[in-house]
Amino acid sequence: MKLDEIRMKHFTEKNGKTRFRKLFRHMKLLLRYTDEHHVLIDEYDKRAKALDCTVEEVKFPPGAWAELEFKW
Repeated sequence: MKLDEIRMKHFTEKNGKTRFRKLFRHMKLLLRYTDEHHVLIDEYDKRAKALDCTVEEVKFPPGAWAELEFKW
């Protein structure tokens, strides 16, 4: 779930040095002691309550990945 969030943020950035430089900012979502991690967890809790499901069931829709242009 968190990895999907990071991938989505990373692949929606403009390709090149800018995207590479922002990678650390996106990876901070995985570090439990960062503010970014706590904000993400709170956001997942809100999404789950709004959808009346568990946090583990909150995912990106399958079409969201197909709409991305992967620039390698």
